[in-house]
Amino acid sequence: MNTEDSVSTELLKSHAGDRKNTSLKPQLESRFRSIDVYAALFSLCMSALLVLGVFVLDHVFSPQFQIVGASSFALLVVIAVVGSIPLYLLTHWLFLRIDVLVARTHEASSETDTSAVLNSTKSEQKHVGFSALLARAWLKYSSLILLGWVPYFLIRFPGNIDSDTYWELEQVYGLVPRNDQHPYFDTLVFGAFWRLGDIMHSHFISLLLYALIQMIVTAAVLGLALCYMRYIGVPRSMTRVSLIFLSTFPIIPFFAETMAKDMLFGWVWVLFLLGVMEAARSRGNALRIPWFLIGFSVTVLLLMLTKKTGVYLALGTIVIMLVFLKNRVRLLCSLLIPLMLFLGVWTSALLPRWNVTPGPEREMLAVPSQQTAMYIKRNSANMTRADWKVLSRVFHDPQSLPLTYTPARGDNTKGRWIEDASRADKEAFVLWWMEHFFKDPGSYMLATAANTLPLYYPDISTEGSESTLFYGDKITPQGQDDNGLIDTLINYSGGKATRADILELMGGTNRYPAVSTLSTTFNTWYLNMTRAFPIVFSKVLYTTWIPFFALAYCLRRHQWLGVLCMVPAMLTLCTLFISPIAIPRYLVPVIYTAPLTLGCLFIGVNARRMSLEGLNSNRIDMDQAK
Repeated sequence: MNTEDSVSTELLKSHAGDRKNTSLKPQLESRFRSIDVYAALFSLCMSALLVLGVFVLDHVFSPQFQIVGASSFALLVVIAVVGSIPLYLLTHWLFLRIDVLVARTHEASSETDTSAVLNSTKSEQKHVGFSALLARAWLKYSSLILLGWVPYFLIRFPGNIDSDTYWELEQVYGLVPRNDQHPYFDTLVFGAFWRLGDIMHSHFISLLLYALIQMIVTAAVLGLALCYMRYIGVPRSMTRVSLIFLSTFPIIPFFAETMAKDMLFGWVWVLFLLGVMEAARSRGNALRIPWFLIGFSVTVLLLMLTKKTGVYLALGTIVIMLVFLKNRVRLLCSLLIPLMLFLGVWTSALLPRWNVTPGPEREMLAVPSQQTAMYIKRNSANMTRADWKVLSRVFHDPQSLPLTYTPARGDNTKGRWIEDASRADKEAFVLWWMEHFFKDPGSYMLATAANTLPLYYPDISTEGSESTLFYGDKITPQGQDDNGLIDTLINYSGGKATRADILELMGGTNRYPAVSTLSTTFNTWYLNMTRAFPIVFSKVLYTTWIPFFALAYCLRRHQWLGVLCMVPAMLTLCTLFISPIAIPRYLVPVIYTAPLTLGCLFIGVNARRMSLEGLNSNRIDMDQAK
């Protein structure tokens, strides 16, 4: 073969290679584009969190480390990546199924009237509005939910009461100094029912009436949420599943029948989320309706009054809404007026007048105190006299903090905080805390990860029976006393209350023996169910997996209204991360609103983009402000 032939052959090979490369490149690009990026990110993050949970269980909760060395850590990374693949396939499939549902809803929505305003010439146009939907379905949904709760109520007749509520009731009867650690508004509500029991000579009646009223109100609010889901275009099948969940999932009626601050806050939170969703769906136009604006403002005020974190949740949510929605002045008023009433009237005027002292600052220090205990546990040999001097001024006996340290619960460590420490000593501790983070960030991260384990991992063991979604029976049978609780309540009073005082306070709330036996039997069965189906009864499903799944889908579809509606869920998760413990009753808001969270996937499908300039607000109803 001559030189020219060899050159020609090489050129042909080169051109063939170029054609192969040019045909391969689009294929690779096409395959890359076919990857569902948001499903992949969600899957990888959730898989990584599962692996993190395994690591934390090994390094904090286990007596001896099993995961050590670079090879073990490399294996964890591989497991996280490989484990994300089946999770990705499942997530991608679910996203595609939701795409179909959204498309069907959009097609159905396009057939309805999209006129901006109904005037006299168009009044004959048919449109099934929210008010018509309420008239047709609200009572039905609420009644079905209540009916589903009846068996659970009979199991714990006449209701349930949290131990913290007894401490609030001690304040009502002067056995404990008045304190706003638990919202004093809640204390007044519970105290009113307890005083009613005094008049009727039975706290059995107090608990029964409260449980029934709270169940009715909660069922009505959840029924309203189901109506709203229908209104925004959530498929009927999904609404039916939500109805079954709300009416039969045991933890929900157990929450609804319990006298406690979290359960009182729960239904208020549902109303707040409904207001946020409608304000977002209407691009802020709903705020032009007087009754909506007033109702939303009252809900914001109740949010602040019924739970300490309510003010931060309302503030954070509405500030973010101000950036994206219209009618900002009205939206700002819905925040500022309740905030002024809460801070200016309630906190600064009424509570001092009633001699109610602020709650202790240690309630905000669960995470730093846990981190400090973990740091001491791992580094005590290297700590200097100056370190101990700083800590001893803000903690009682800091050397023993590791002995009282409980990885899943921050109550013991934050309880060592010295409330009357000087400002200078507290500032010195903050500087020490920040400085030592850089010396051993691993201790800080491990302590935080251990304290919040149920929020990102399906934990079934670290918090005993409360590791899963189980809320126990807090009331003893007739003829039996809860001596541990009695001693605790006497201790809360500083010795002021006697055993007789506490027994009188708790009098009449004991269960009938047969009911108590039934409750105990059900508890055993329920705990077995939580172990058999840990995912369904895990906290992480409702605090993290469902909200982030919904967020990932909304981002994937560029569904910005849905993303905005996810802000309350994200802020709630943040408050849970700084809590001393993730006990089940702290999760009341996220469980009550789980269906609404998934409803955010459809929030923009049926939204009407209406211009309301120049309209008389009296002519606008909720059906037209979309």
